Amino acid sequence: MPSPQGEADYTPNGNPLQGGELGGRQPRMAATADVITRVQPVYPLASRRRGEQGETHLLVRLGPGGVILSVEVTASSGYPSLDASALAAVKKWGFSPHTPKELIVPVIFRLE
Repeated sequence: MPSPQGEADYTPNGNPLQGGELGGRQPRMAATADVITRVQPVYPLASRRRGEQGETHLLVRLGPGGVILSVEVTASSGYPSLDASALAAVKKWGFSPHTPKELIVPVIFRLE
């Protein structure tokens, strides 16, 4: 059984969306330089105890000045509590005003 300790982290690396998703558009993966303020996601205790791990990809739409307009799950971790934690954290991020209008942000939940 996995240890109840784990980490939840944003990673700028990951697989981009495949063609045809999001109407054929392919937002690029977020880079470290795009993020001014980052809030780490909370790894839900119940998820740790159940050994849940996964990666959530979020589509972040930005307005002028890097203001977040919307955040939505484009690829689920397979666990609603992990997806909800990723959404809650990324909604609190701050982005550079020079960031593209749409980004994919991968959030990884991994038990140690």
